[in-house]
Amino acid sequence: MRHEGDPMVKSSPSVVVFDLGKVLLDFDFRVFAEGLAQDASVSADDVMEAIVQSSILVEYESGRTSSSVFFEQVKNVTGYRGSYESFECLFGEIFTPLDEMIAAQERISMKGIPTYICSNTNEIAIRTIRRLFRFFDRFSGYVLSHEHQSMKPDSHIYRITESVVGKSGADLVFIDDKEENISAAIARGWHGIVHVTPSETLAALDRLGILASE
Repeated sequence: MRHEGDPMVKSSPSVVVFDLGKVLLDFDFRVFAEGLAQDASVSADDVMEAIVQSSILVEYESGRTSSSVFFEQVKNVTGYRGSYESFECLFGEIFTPLDEMIAAQERISMKGIPTYICSNTNEIAIRTIRRLFRFFDRFSGYVLSHEHQSMKPDSHIYRITESVVGKSGADLVFIDDKEENISAAIARGWHGIVHVTPSETLAALDRLGILASE
């Protein structure tokens, strides 16, 4: 596990960048698959294989297909008979808030430290999250894969994040649950925290001076 980047870097970051899934919101695509299968011609296992474990979702989250095309693709491979509105609602059922990390983001923001989201995600998920979870509106800005046609750990999405934030290098600390995404951030000189548990992540932020004065 890698935390916080280069230990020789002494400066405290001035911006915190959060991943979304598995950091601020848990998600379970199995819930989506089981819900969709109730109005389709295939099983939940088949839905998982046809959508989540194939290139269809990657193409959608990378912005190479639209929501309407994604919906048609899903119907074609699953025989889904429901409406687009019902399909979109199924996405809302996969998310569970991770309250301790959401509270940490609020504390950081209240201290005047800008917070951003950098996430591999899609239009339907973000529309659903905006509707269901008030915390999402608290961030200073958002870098979402489907809007920029780039997915972590590709370096392009990190360059976009630097442009959106207006900072680079050790001014940024990135919190993500995937080692490869943190490695890509550290390669650009960012601090990085591989999120495993809230207590470990908060301790790492404390060592970086983000929460140390509390």
